[in-house]
Amino acid sequence: MKIQNDINFIICQDLAYRGPGRMCVVLDLTEQTVTFENCFISNSFLSVGREVVFKCSFSEITKVIDFFVGNHRGILLQAMFFLGGMDTSHLRSIFVYTPDGNARVFADWKDFEPLQSALIEKCKPSRGGGFGLDNPTMWPLFLFVFFLLLVGLIWILV
Repeated sequence: MKIQNDINFIICQDLAYRGPGRMCVVLDLTEQTVTFENCFISNSFLSVGREVVFKCSFSEITKVIDFFVGNHRGILLQAMFFLGGMDTSHLRSIFVYTPDGNARVFADWKDFEPLQSALIEKCKPSRGGGFGLDNPTMWPLFLFVFFLLLVGLIWILV
């Protein structure tokens, strides 16, 4: 997918990635769509790896989470990593969630800041959700674990 730089587009890409295809997120401000190239992971139960191209509208984005960026610097996580002697600078990123899956965009990608601020400003993500609520395969897992705990409790009591 070849896209020219324009004021109607924000193109954020990983210039350090040397694998097949490019890892890229393209915001089309005119059509109000987001296109993820080689960085979107589907919620589908049978999916493996990243989708080559996934396109959605701004209204489909349910959540954008800063991870060690902006107002959400993760003080407790940074303290835990510091005590473990780990550098967290390479973890700075944002997570973008849709009902179909999610993508992670790292802060060292070209044009990360314009992408981050546009996603937060234009998409108006909801505050609800979380991985368990966004991923449809998690609810059966929660029910299965609850059922096992219930059976175990009944077995112990009888």
